[in-house]
Amino acid sequence: MAKRIVVSSELRAEIEKVMEVTGRMVYKAIAYDSNTELARRIRKMALEKGGQVIGGDKLETSYPVGGIEQTYGGRLKIYTDVANALTIVYLDGVVRERRYNLSIAEYVSLQQRYIRKVDVQ
Repeated sequence: MAKRIVVSSELRAEIEKVMEVTGRMVYKAIAYDSNTELARRIRKMALEKGGQVIGGDKLETSYPVGGIEQTYGGRLKIYTDVANALTIVYLDGVVRERRYNLSIAEYVSLQQRYIRKVDVQ
């Protein structure tokens, strides 16, 4: 299934009004048929207001010796060194964040925050 953002008709109408765009532009943005700056802003708003990404990339998890590695969309990698309780987030190959001793809730929050960044673009 192709990646897209599912939004309610009310949210679609709100995006059209706030962003001053046509319904067609909203459709192209949330269907990832357009990748302009405006389309990325529309996707960001849709996700912030409760839109849900479906289809497309999925989170892959592997277990190299001593760690846990998750990848998403070819752009995001989250690696946890279990022995040192260190989690490192890579976005586009660049270290974006290093965190120690994350709780499960903190880890999930970090993971979802970066997945949303990948999904917006």
